[in-house]
Amino acid sequence: MMKRINKIFLSLALAATCLAGQLGTPGTALARDAQQMTERAAKDNKQYYCGDWGYRIRNNGTAFITGYEGPDDVVEIPSEIEGRTVTGFGKNIYLYLPDGTSHVTTLIIPETVTHFNSHRWMDSYGLEEIIVKEGNPAFRSEDGVLYDKQMKTLLWCPLGKRGTLEVPEGVEVIEKYAFMTFYVSEINLTEIRLPDSLREIGKEAFYHCSARFTEPVIPRHVEKIGEGAFSDCRKIEEIRLPEGIKTIGEHMFSDCSKLTDVYLPQGITAIEKCAFAYCNFESIDLPKDVQSIGEGAFFGCDRLKSIDLPEGITSIGEGAFSGCKKIKEIRLPEGIKTIGEEMFHDCLNLSNIYIPEGVDSIGKDAFSGCKKLETIRLPKAVGSIGGKAFSHCDRLNNIVIPAGTKSIGERAFSYCGSLENIRIPDSVEEIGIRAFFKDGKITIECSEKSYAKSYAVKNGIPYRIVNKAPGSKLGLTVNGQSVKDGQTLKVKTKKSYTLQAVRGGEKAQVKWKTSNAKVAAVKAGKVTVKKAGSATITATAPDGKKTRIKLRAAKAAVRVSKVQVSGSKGMKRGSRQVLGLIVAPATADNTKVSWKSSNAKIATVDKKGKVTAKKKGTVVITAAAKDKSGKKGKIKITVK
Repeated sequence: MMKRINKIFLSLALAATCLAGQLGTPGTALARDAQQMTERAAKDNKQYYCGDWGYRIRNNGTAFITGYEGPDDVVEIPSEIEGRTVTGFGKNIYLYLPDGTSHVTTLIIPETVTHFNSHRWMDSYGLEEIIVKEGNPAFRSEDGVLYDKQMKTLLWCPLGKRGTLEVPEGVEVIEKYAFMTFYVSEINLTEIRLPDSLREIGKEAFYHCSARFTEPVIPRHVEKIGEGAFSDCRKIEEIRLPEGIKTIGEHMFSDCSKLTDVYLPQGITAIEKCAFAYCNFESIDLPKDVQSIGEGAFFGCDRLKSIDLPEGITSIGEGAFSGCKKIKEIRLPEGIKTIGEEMFHDCLNLSNIYIPEGVDSIGKDAFSGCKKLETIRLPKAVGSIGGKAFSHCDRLNNIVIPAGTKSIGERAFSYCGSLENIRIPDSVEEIGIRAFFKDGKITIECSEKSYAKSYAVKNGIPYRIVNKAPGSKLGLTVNGQSVKDGQTLKVKTKKSYTLQAVRGGEKAQVKWKTSNAKVAAVKAGKVTVKKAGSATITATAPDGKKTRIKLRAAKAAVRVSKVQVSGSKGMKRGSRQVLGLIVAPATADNTKVSWKSSNAKIATVDKKGKVTAKKKGTVVITAAAKDKSGKKGKIKITVK
């Protein structure tokens, strides 16, 4: 077909053939009816057709083109259609015949068109060039590519453009979706050269782009990169991010199947959702400033063997390392509080993991499919274990459920064929269905009156009664603080105190008794001091072992005698820690403290004792008792 420019000339005959825009009322009513039609059409966003062109009406009465179905290879957008000025072209404008043939090779933009939708001609894979008429006030074309008038922003590159594209020096922005290919597997461009002047790359600008990039892929002055900017770029092998980048956005490099080498500069604080999903690098060095890793950030990186997580990280999203089949060892930083859903799902070679003490929950499917995981130590703070958390961990043979755990989810340990014994503490109040499904060798170790025993009986699982940990003594805590057997404590009348018997780090089942109920009554470990005097509270275990505490009640106030602060004395900039605190005695009337930093520029501390390191230096953190006793506890911390 010979190329020719398709011109649209409006006439009465043409107007009669159009499917919309027929005014039909003579005289002064014509303008009124036209106005009403404009308002109605703009409101309804109705599609109109005139000849080979499709269009819609804007609120201001002008038209924007939505498609062309004519036979020509070279077409010019009309400046006017049915008496309306054409001012733009809309979302997903189509340039093909009804049979789907994409034949338009050249598109000419007239002077009247001053805006367009960012999705443009994603399926117009035959379009090779765009020509902007010289008088257009908004756009300019160069080498067939569409730019803004000032040549500062590259707006769109036609999918059919061939060979090498060198983006001119002076261009500062690559607009979102500018090179995006959605419906086609390959584009005709073989190479893209980005200018040193570039500052910003928009959302999904190069999504699914099959062209090569001249090094560096990302110029040194780029400060902002949008979500998914290089997602599914199948020929990128190396990425060096410039110093100005602070965040690696969602899906930024996901599905870059040949990406094997990544350099991340210092200063990056966040790696967001699916940022490197399905990439093929074997290792990656994360900057020390990284504080968060988003959901699925490294999902499906099945060649990733090692990754060092900086101590400053406080948040790791669900499924962050799911499918990382070659990772063997990982150490979670101290700031992590939760192991989210599927965080290490199908990490087939994971055999060693360090979980810090601060972690309080294990999410659903967190370690499911970790077939080489043999032993795991759960922190004391873990209160719940999610459904399928350890399902299909074929080699798991040693796990200790902490004394504070309250729930074990559905199928949590299903298909753990090597797990023969599991000790379930008395604190567990809920165990989901089939928690030990297909674990033929499993025996539950528990106490006589525990929920775990009831669960074992109900589900036909062998169990063994264990009342105490071997070699452990019966101990006692008062308001959460350990006390010595027979210790005498000063208490205040009209106050209550919580006692708990412990054995082997777990809550022990005991009977409570008071020597003088008129002075101090006890029920289920709760002591109520009624009046001044002395009383001995005794806890007796089923095996006859006892522990006791002596209470001396007085009307006078019980003051704090000691404040002790503990924690790490060395911190990295940007890291956080919660300091340990002991206020003695536990029976003091007021055990609250106030926290203070000697230099807030170096490190700050909040009312809960959480320290945030700001810059290098040495700082003293002080906890002062609020009961006017004058007691203080201090710790000197050096920030590196």
